[in-house]
Amino acid sequence: MNRGSWSRRGSWGRLFVLVGCLLAWSCGGGDDGPAPPPPPVRTMIQQGGWNLASLSDAQDAGLPLDAGRTDFTISGNAGTLEVVVDWTFTANAVGFGVYRGNCTFTQWYADSCQQIDIRTLTNAKPARLTISNFGAGAYTLVIANGGPGAESGTYQIFITR
Repeated sequence: MNRGSWSRRGSWGRLFVLVGCLLAWSCGGGDDGPAPPPPPVRTMIQQGGWNLASLSDAQDAGLPLDAGRTDFTISGNAGTLEVVVDWTFTANAVGFGVYRGNCTFTQWYADSCQQIDIRTLTNAKPARLTISNFGAGAYTLVIANGGPGAESGTYQIFITR
């Protein structure tokens, strides 16, 4: 009789060991290879508002159109830059561009800034510009109002890495 009891206890012990091994294997006990990379993170670099004169007021002042500018800096690794520009009236055409370094109004109107990419004048709002493999450095965003009326709006600059 002792032998029968001993045999059952031994069977239960082996069963527990087998179940424990199976659980350890199914819960990550095996090698699944390298961990997946973390998902990209979208970070706001800068945001703000702008007000620009009408096309006729800009031309009366001797300018082809009115423009506003802001400098921004990207630090760290390269990523995807996204610029979002929105404005009030769909009747107005707005365009914008990203330029390397500090692009002054004088340089911009003379077309002597180092252009990285532009979004041509459009009535479709909000307008977006996405630039891949965008590296660290100093940059300028220029927003232009092609009119016909005065315009105001907002901009947002993001980097995704």
